[in-house]
Amino acid sequence: MPTHARAAPFSHPGWQIWPGLLLGTGLLLLVALGLLSILQEAGELDPGRTLASSYFQSVVQFTLWQAFLSVLLSLALALPVATALARYRSFPGRTLILRLMELSLVLPTIVAVSGIIAVFGRQGWFTGLLNIWVPGNGWNLYGLNGILLAHVFFNAPLAARILLQALDSIPAPRMRTASQLGLGGWWLWRAVHWPAIKPVLPGVAALVFTLCFTSFAIIMTLGGGPGTTTLEVAIYQALRFEFDFARAALFAILQLLICGSLWWLVFRKRLDTAVLPNRRLSRQVPLFARRWQGFSASLLLAIFTAFLVAPLLAIILRGLPALWPTADATSIYQQLLPATARSLFIALPAGLGSVVVALLSLAATNRARLRWLAIVPAVTGYLPLIVPPLVLGTGLLFC
Repeated sequence: MPTHARAAPFSHPGWQIWPGLLLGTGLLLLVALGLLSILQEAGELDPGRTLASSYFQSVVQFTLWQAFLSVLLSLALALPVATALARYRSFPGRTLILRLMELSLVLPTIVAVSGIIAVFGRQGWFTGLLNIWVPGNGWNLYGLNGILLAHVFFNAPLAARILLQALDSIPAPRMRTASQLGLGGWWLWRAVHWPAIKPVLPGVAALVFTLCFTSFAIIMTLGGGPGTTTLEVAIYQALRFEFDFARAALFAILQLLICGSLWWLVFRKRLDTAVLPNRRLSRQVPLFARRWQGFSASLLLAIFTAFLVAPLLAIILRGLPALWPTADATSIYQQLLPATARSLFIALPAGLGSVVVALLSLAATNRARLRWLAIVPAVTGYLPLIVPPLVLGTGLLFC
């Protein structure tokens, strides 16, 4: 008798489309509910008077300025680092550098900021050496200097990792041709590296700009005064200290419009919104290189590694004494263990739920035949970039 193979569980197209579509619709409705509540709350405020105030204009100008400078500095460091790592693939410590570049994704912001203060603060290692070498230099970590430094610390490794992956996807025949022609320096960059980076660069710039534009802990810690207030901090101050919900709503709407317009422009221009390119590693092809190019790449990677390692080393040296078995350490453990358990209790279900929603959304995006059905779950992947968390939290608070 002929036997019929049973279909795999949940293999019906409906199971692959509708769960992700329903979850994506639910997330969009949640965001819409928060935004509508913000609009309703902002109706009690005179927008013209607030927009014309000097405080509002200074906050917006500084937010845009620090985000713009952070993008320029992060990409200015990420581009040569990614190029050096793509060009030289077999030197000792390359794997360690790649692992250090991934720490910015998992390292808590306030922990990293404390390490940056220990290195670049008034009593920091770098500041002490700078005062010896350049007396009266006037270096001050707090203010725009510290904000840019912290943003570069977090975002330059992320951007370099993405750009390195784009360079690694260059086809091997193209690399072989460049090697046979003896291309190097500017010509190698123009003919081989730039065509691979160009499609990814707008998405990386938009990502870094959004992360710096919505930065909160860094601004609060290293801002240094009212002159370095951003929209995110202004929303927090209006809610926490002034209880001015209408002003917070107006700031939240403006922040949403700026972030949303940026990503709408990326979509509108049909730029590459897949920040991570396809992982197609080309085989290692030796390229023509002069001796000074290898020296400059080694020096750059050494400085970059020291920039990443110094704050981490400062954190370790400050934290190790607290781990010794003393009376103070016992009290610290009594606070640390419940906090750790509470963090795991929140993070594990949230992480599992996020992965499930992401997989269902991807399945719905790939399986949906109608274009408008595929757009709904696809847009949910960009919600964290378009809708800042504090804006959404503010809207849900008003509900």
